[in-house]
Amino acid sequence: MIGFDPDRGQLFAVPPDEGRGSWAGAPGAFRDGDALFVSYRLRRPQPTRGYELRIAAMRNGRLEDVWRLRKEEIGAESVERAALVRVGDRWRVYPSYVGGEDRKWRIGFIESSSIDGFDARAMRPVLDPDAVGMAAVKDPWLVRERDRWLMFVS
Repeated sequence: MIGFDPDRGQLFAVPPDEGRGSWAGAPGAFRDGDALFVSYRLRRPQPTRGYELRIAAMRNGRLEDVWRLRKEEIGAESVERAALVRVGDRWRVYPSYVGGEDRKWRIGFIESSSIDGFDARAMRPVLDPDAVGMAAVKDPWLVRERDRWLMFVS
């Protein structure tokens, strides 16, 4: 049996500040051959909240940031967890965020030919809470099942 021992853990992303409400987390990950890529967000206490989403490559046991999205770039009040996948020769990131126009959590979509080439201006919503009769949709997880993708959300 393998047990979880938090004292043996390794910190990969440093919180932006010390103190309550500041952290780096809400990770997503995708393995592409021998390469591992991780998405995570940076958060500060309110009113700032989730202010930046990053994608990093795991190299030599350390995360090296390769891309970032600031909440202002998409007109969001906050960014949350994102799912990251590769489909053929295209990378896809699905950030969840609070829309500035209605303050509802939704999930967006950006596609790129490279892990560091996502253009925030090209993001479009892919899952809106009103479209599915919910108050919010966020924190996507994607799973490939045979010939289709499944998205699990909070």
